[in-house]
Formats: sequence, structure tokens, C-alpha cells
Amino acid sequence: MCDGNGILHPRGFGIASHIGVVFDIPSIGVGKTVFAVDGITARGVKNKCDAELHNGGDIVELVGTSGKVWGAALRATDDSTNPLIVSIGHRVSLKTALAVTQACISDFRIPEPIRQADLRSRAIVKKVYDNKKSKNKGSK
Repeated sequence: MCDGNGILHPRGFGIASHIGVVFDIPSIGVGKTVFAVDGITARGVKNKCDAELHNGGDIVELVGTSGKVWGAALRATDDSTNPLIVSIGHRVSLKTALAVTQACISDFRIPEPIRQADLRSRAIVKKVYDNKKSKNKGSK
């Protein structure tokens, strides 16, 4: 599960697709941003989500003007207003990607694996930054 898009990307190959192919593993893209692809626009997705996503777990497919299903918008929880954008990365179907994403959502909008990775990486960055900051103060 990647914090970014899979095939729902201007090049049809976002970070989730890239990671899946490079490591030859199934991958799922869970993004917060809608890219303009095949007639799909951020405003169009927002309007569709406002009209169709009323409760946590509600899903609306994102279909381009070509008729291709590029991904889906998922309302993670009853309290969340911004949908998650789920798209396949590599070696996984959209149905499975949605089921895995929904299984990883508990009290927060962001699926727990992505949430934990974000929290832990930010803690490391803060620790490194604070160490560099304190070393620079000591040398003056």
C-alpha cells in the first residue's frame, strides 16, 4: 500500500505502480489527490463524491471518457469529507485494492499502514533535524 497513485496518473504509472513493478509485488495506490486523466478532473470527482458518497465505506468508480475504470473514490469514515483515491498499482484488482484499503481503516481517514509510516518517518526527520540544529548551536 503506497501513499500515492497507481494507474490513476497522467502517465498511467504512479508511485504505487512503480514500486510494485520494481519489487515484483502486489501494490495499491491510496492517494489524496486526483490527477487529470482521460476526462477525470479534481472538480468532477469532488462533485461526484459530494453527490454519491454519504457514509463511511461508500465507493464511486472513477471512469474516464474512454470508459476505462481508472480507480475509485472511497469515503473512509462517516466523519471524513475528503475521499481517498484508490487505484491499482501492480498485480492487484481494483476490487481487491478497495477491500484491502477498507480493511486497514479504523478510526482515521488514512489507512493504518500509511498512517504509521507517515508518523514514524516524521519522527525520524524531526530527530535528525533537531540533532543537526543542536550541533549547529553548539558550534557558534
